[in-house]
Amino acid sequence: MEERGYYAKIVCNKGEGVAASLFRALESLAGFNVQNSNLVTVCNSFQLTFTLNVSSSLSPFRFNNSIYLKY
Repeated sequence: MEERGYYAKIVCNKGEGVAASLFRALESLAGFNVQNSNLVTVCNSFQLTFTLNVSSSLSPFRFNNSIYLKY
């Protein structure tokens, strides 16, 4: 089974409980193998970056090599 690696970055406003929610969401990604993650604060926002592997069993889904989500 082939695995593909991806890099993702999530940027969101700081707030009470936000960091914990981000990591719970990251841990809940079924079918993905999170390789590493990093959470930093920049001004009034959190930036969570992580790399993950996706197994070929998820091939019906399309992924870009980079994902940038801003909330």
